[in-house]
Amino acid sequence: GRCDDTSAGGGEDVLSYTCTDAEAVDACVKFALDHRMLVEPACGAALAPIYSERLRGRLLEELSGMRQSSSGDGDRGSSAIVVEVCGGGGGSGGV
Repeated sequence: GRCDDTSAGGGEDVLSYTCTDAEAVDACVKFALDHRMLVEPACGAALAPIYSERLRGRLLEELSGMRQSSSGDGDRGSSAIVVEVCGGGGGSGGV
């Protein structure tokens, strides 16, 4: 859903989702393969909407709806997806 929290970036739209543990871990593995960087499953939850087909579909659908509803708002028609990647101090390559 959308959240209008002015402390999170000046009232811009923020989309949040709930993922399964499996989607979070799968996102960690895919991120490690793509970027050669290990992150913890808590970070994988932030990455899941990018790597999970189920969540990515929801994300793109909502972004498409936001673009259509704001077609007269100048730059609002071009949305950026920002994912903060952090955490990795608790991970290791020896699995």
